[in-house]
Amino acid sequence: MSTFLPLGDQESFVHSLKRIPGLESFDGAYIAEMFKASELREYEAEEFIIREGAFDRALYFLLMGEVKVTKEGKEVARINKYGELFGELAVIRDDIRSASVTAVTPCYCLSVDASFIEKLEENEKIACLAAINRICAQVLANRLEKMTNQLVELERELENLRIG
Repeated sequence: MSTFLPLGDQESFVHSLKRIPGLESFDGAYIAEMFKASELREYEAEEFIIREGAFDRALYFLLMGEVKVTKEGKEVARINKYGELFGELAVIRDDIRSASVTAVTPCYCLSVDASFIEKLEENEKIACLAAINRICAQVLANRLEKMTNQLVELERELENLRIG
């Protein structure tokens, strides 16, 4: 992994952060604080981004490439869309990582240290947490819907095997 910041000034980087789906609703002040707590990271194929069981306070936004999520060594998801969030569960629960995330292809991610929220004033902290929770809720709702559809399909296949 290599860590780097983009060429250009904070204003242009903050503008690029606001183009990430879900972050467009963030107030400029929160984005500026997020900028201070962010790193752009480059990962090679097969490189770990997150290790199951580790503890850290980072959220990740995929900017380019593809990653896979594994739980106990079994692949459970692939992420390959610009701005897609991962690593949110450990931050929401303030717990260890429940899964590993590995680069499938060379990729770029925005890593945001969620502890930046603790540095905000109380009313800003509440508003920022609400915005982050909204983004996480949208991501989790989409994943739940996908998993529900997969479960229904598996139930159909199982029923067909029982009948046939």
